[in-house]
Amino acid sequence: MPARKSVFAQRPLMVNLGSGPHGPESWVNLDRSPTMVLRHTPRTARALRRVGLIGDQHLVPWEPHIVRQDLTKPLPFEDGTVDAVYSSHFLEHIYLGDAEAILGQCHRILRPGGVLRLALPDGEAWARELVEAGDDPAGEAGRRYHARLGSHPEARPSGKRALTFKIGGHIHRWQPTRGLVRAMLIDAGFADTEISDRKFLEGDLPELEQIETREESFFTEARR
Repeated sequence: MPARKSVFAQRPLMVNLGSGPHGPESWVNLDRSPTMVLRHTPRTARALRRVGLIGDQHLVPWEPHIVRQDLTKPLPFEDGTVDAVYSSHFLEHIYLGDAEAILGQCHRILRPGGVLRLALPDGEAWARELVEAGDDPAGEAGRRYHARLGSHPEARPSGKRALTFKIGGHIHRWQPTRGLVRAMLIDAGFADTEISDRKFLEGDLPELEQIETREESFFTEARR
């Protein structure tokens, strides 16, 4: 636990929520993927892979500085102590109510002038493409829209595949839109005038080029 405290005390204090297996060492990278525990039990992971309970995608190595943290609980930082918060394609994987609570936590922990940046899947762009497809007689646009939403697989998972599906944690539990995210940020305490739409690798977040990788997103920043 002392190692965790020293990481959390670094300055500037920048927090990456839902980092996945990789993240800059200058950031505090938090995640609680079910597969994260497998990094400490490689033999168990290989055994689960052999019997088909997990797939290759679950065996991606986690960098040792990634901190395991339940992000649906209050964030482990004092009020007004964090300089920057980043989150990329994480919030849509938890329930909307939990996502709203996390944004409230971000507002609480950010110092005055601190920046929160969100990178989220662009559901509006997918919807526009679906509408522009018109009648879509072959159903290709509809299938593509369904796949992008990521809310359900095409077929009901069963047997080993059902367990693998649950472990993966890739389901979208809600679909972000710019208007909805802005409203959530305002409800979390951010001023409407301090919320802005951004472009890929453009914004006020520190070390943005080190942490942002997914161009296929919409980007929102909110200043505390």
